[in-house]
Amino acid sequence: MNRYTCIECHGLTLSADQAVVLATQNHDMRLTLRACEFNDGGVAFIDALQSRESRLTALVFDEKTGLSDVSLKRLLQLDKIKSLTLPSLEDELALLPFSARVDYLDYTIFSSSLLVGELQSLNIVTTELSLTISHNISAFPTASLTSLFRRLAELGHLQVFRLQLKVRLDLAGIRREPTPDAVVEELIRAALANEGLRVLDLGDRCFNIDWGPHIKTLFEGLKDHKGLRSIKMDVDDKDFGDDYKLLRQFLLKTDASK
Repeated sequence: MNRYTCIECHGLTLSADQAVVLATQNHDMRLTLRACEFNDGGVAFIDALQSRESRLTALVFDEKTGLSDVSLKRLLQLDKIKSLTLPSLEDELALLPFSARVDYLDYTIFSSSLLVGELQSLNIVTTELSLTISHNISAFPTASLTSLFRRLAELGHLQVFRLQLKVRLDLAGIRREPTPDAVVEELIRAALANEGLRVLDLGDRCFNIDWGPHIKTLFEGLKDHKGLRSIKMDVDDKDFGDDYKLLRQFLLKTDASK
């Protein structure tokens, strides 16, 4: 079992010396900086990370990074971090984290940022991507999701993909948004194009997105994927059909294809 030290800093303003100490711990470490600031915009912190001999196990920025734009861009160019977690960034920086040279990227982005033209030329480096998409418009973010899935299909190197959608609740009361057919179709195409995909995690219903009506379509589309080992969807029992018929058929087909 891998063991690492967890260090969490909450609401601190870090001096250059303090930032260097945090960045140069050479044992396996998960460093969480929650609502922290850097006196120098993170210059010393990034310099220290760059000088590391071994890669940092995990770096988590919660609420904000506290880094200047220049330091943030330098961070994303480093090959010194295994796992990186970032909050949502301003529009002009929103797509940059996808290019981070990390094994695992956990990132929150606004749906509007996925509509810009640069997405289709975006180089997503990581093989393990956990994406939370925030959407504050009443209409379902169909265009944003289809654009993202098409780019993931073109790249084809994902091994783990986790997706959460944070959609504004309907003003008339709490409800789950039905997922449009077009989004499901593009998701299936993306999964099939990423032949090395092992884990597909579509989140849970606390974010008010309903995959249940599409269980049959998803199972039919994914049944021939050779590498998929884990699928997570938070749906009702009834969505699997009588006596879990759809689930049993899917498991039989996937077993037969592997």
